[in-house]
Amino acid sequence: MEVSKFWTKTKIIILLIILSIILIVSGIIVFNRIRLKKEYIKLENRITNDAAPNYMTYEQIKLKNNQYRKIDIKQIRADKLISKRADDCDGYVLVENISGNYNYRTYLKCKNIYTTNGYGIESKMTKNTTKTQTEKDTEKPNITLIGSSTMTVNLNDKFKDPGASASDKIDGDLTDKVEVTGTVDTTKEGTYVLTYKVSDKAGNSSSKKRTVIVSKNASTKKDEKDKVVPVITFKDENAYQKICIGDKVNISKDGVYGYTARDDIDGDLTDKVKVSGQIGVMNAVGDYTINYSVSDKSGNETTSKRKYSVIKCNTSNNNTNNTNSNTGTNTQTVAPSNNENTSTNTSSSNVSTSTDIEVETNITTYPTGVNAPDTLYVSVGSTSPINASVLPSNATNKTLKYKVINSNIASVDSNGIVTGKVVGETRVTITTSNGKTRGVIIIVE
Repeated sequence: MEVSKFWTKTKIIILLIILSIILIVSGIIVFNRIRLKKEYIKLENRITNDAAPNYMTYEQIKLKNNQYRKIDIKQIRADKLISKRADDCDGYVLVENISGNYNYRTYLKCKNIYTTNGYGIESKMTKNTTKTQTEKDTEKPNITLIGSSTMTVNLNDKFKDPGASASDKIDGDLTDKVEVTGTVDTTKEGTYVLTYKVSDKAGNSSSKKRTVIVSKNASTKKDEKDKVVPVITFKDENAYQKICIGDKVNISKDGVYGYTARDDIDGDLTDKVKVSGQIGVMNAVGDYTINYSVSDKSGNETTSKRKYSVIKCNTSNNNTNNTNSNTGTNTQTVAPSNNENTSTNTSSSNVSTSTDIEVETNITTYPTGVNAPDTLYVSVGSTSPINASVLPSNATNKTLKYKVINSNIASVDSNGIVTGKVVGETRVTITTSNGKTRGVIIIVE
């Protein structure tokens, strides 16, 4: 009787195919582990050189000499200062004040792929336990009136409240939480006051008032074209970013420069905001500008700007063949101000005989806003100064630019002097050198 061979040609081919699939899958797994490891090392460097220093500024934490702070990376992630890749990792940053210099060391444990050398180490200095800005949250929300703070309505006309926009550094957009008290009865001549109030979760509150004048001689016409510009509100007017070379600045509407946009007629325009400027991958150290703009259906446009810096973060000395590699530390000189813009930052690595150092030598205090009245009254043919000034008073560049919305009603010169032309109402927009804006209602009588 003839016995058939077990290893037939067909079976050998099937076996080779199975082995090939196993090799391919194994190769993909190995390649993916190598790729992820490189990403985790890059993440570690970004936290050390960028996210952790920004977190210290963002949360307003100051260390005394020989104090340290331990920051869980989940806290940094909650402030949206690092990417979602950090969700793969557990870890922390040790920040030490050594003779006036902030020294940053990051330790990560990412799945079973990468662990920083020395993970679990603690500092021998005195621990700083100051509450973060998020924990104590004593800052009031930012509330902005949409439209004029003083409005005139014809007797028996219908009054539509333009409303207000509100945001908070911690809680984000609070516009839906704004409460309005007061009423306007357009069947009776008189002056009415509406009060807009908003509170954050920590109980901090802000309010603004609007005066509505009902008169049979009001200059407002029913068919008057919409001339009220939309309002862009940032959740934190003082936020400032520093990023590493090769990264992109965070321009998300709920990120570090989180924003909302609203209009008295069109309502929520946040999704219509256009972000432009230097927002791609940045390959050179320096200060850069982001532009924000939004228009309503009538063509009224609002623009605003934000600044950020690109610094050199040391990532050149990573050993990707060693799964337990400490990628470096960052040393930041303590500045006398809370503003990140005024700090001197030095980045270095402790794992190589070669050291890359980037030192910011120009100390600049950027404007955070404009001090100006809400409303300015001026007579026809007369002039009046707005008396605006840059905040804070020690800002390096105190330049202000003035722009009037309707030049037929009033004009404004480069010094902020307003000249009334005809009876009516318009708005002057005041802009600082770094794009901070403030609107002033101009009423010509």
